Amino acid sequence: MNKNCPAATDFKAFLSYAREDANHCDYVQRFFNDLRIENFRDTHKIAPSQNWHDVITAEVKTCNLFVFLASANSTEKPGTIQHELELARARLMLDPNFRFLAIRCDDSDLKEWMYDVQYVSINDPNFFEKLSDALNSHPSISERAIEPVNSGIFLNAATPPVIYSDESCEFEYDLPALYFVGNAHLSNEVNLTIKGNIAQRVLEMRSLCPEKITELSTKNQIVVKLKSIEKSEHYISFTFIHHTYFEGAAHGNNDFLILNFGLTPFRRLYFTPHADQISRLKNFVADRLSNNPNCYERRQLLEGLDGLDWSKIISATHSGISIHFGDYSVAPYSAGPVELRITDEDFLRSVGSWRPMWNN
Repeated sequence: MNKNCPAATDFKAFLSYAREDANHCDYVQRFFNDLRIENFRDTHKIAPSQNWHDVITAEVKTCNLFVFLASANSTEKPGTIQHELELARARLMLDPNFRFLAIRCDDSDLKEWMYDVQYVSINDPNFFEKLSDALNSHPSISERAIEPVNSGIFLNAATPPVIYSDESCEFEYDLPALYFVGNAHLSNEVNLTIKGNIAQRVLEMRSLCPEKITELSTKNQIVVKLKSIEKSEHYISFTFIHHTYFEGAAHGNNDFLILNFGLTPFRRLYFTPHADQISRLKNFVADRLSNNPNCYERRQLLEGLDGLDWSKIISATHSGISIHFGDYSVAPYSAGPVELRITDEDFLRSVGSWRPMWNN
């Protein structure tokens, strides 16, 4: 499946629960945190000296989704929880963009008004799919940004961009996130892998920028955008496009991250041509590209493909591979960015293979 990436989402959830149900709240909050969905939980977000009542009131009035962990411990518990629920009920009646979700942690009854809104059981085998549906139903989350990769893995492709700056450069990059049901360590490792891959590219791009800017020049900019996603039952492939802007010029290129979940432990993969098949692959690519009237003639294409690091320009697709040539690749330079898809399984199997990065 190919997925063009939805726009980044500005979204916040409020978690309402009884202290006795803290373990259930941990379970739900892990999903939000790993998928980089902003959320408010009282014990984590109220700083010393802040007025508890005022902070709670402000957060309920500004959240997009109110998540209530309903149980015998919480539904009729006097005090703060009742204040939170009354605020949520008032918003539900007045604000069409506000969402309320009751998560039943046991068989105790809900408040009568809560039955007007579809609830979900925390013990439902499809709990996280239904939680994703609740998030995707909000108007600010479009194009099903949060969805399963397979039965145990969830993807958020519309996380808020990371934005910061220093004296000479402005930075902005997309940071998709994954959640592995019941495996907090793997979620952390995979998300750190994604972040580390982007951080490496940002550092490489930063080396292209002048260290100082003059009074007449604008700040340098480094931008990494998530271009597309290909996913199947066993792998997910991210394609990023990154640009470095300095001195009035934009220098763009593609970058890829392919993760295979069908192997234990999970692996980051690269497509590596067999040494004795590189010439064959070059000729195949040159034949295809030479049909493009904007590209060089075949001889020049073959020369441009000499010494190419194929592992850095090949991404996975559901039906084969995609080869990406950036703005300043030697071969298709005159045509700008070029993407070439190859779907012939027998050809691909004979010229190369997917390998973990530590085997390259």
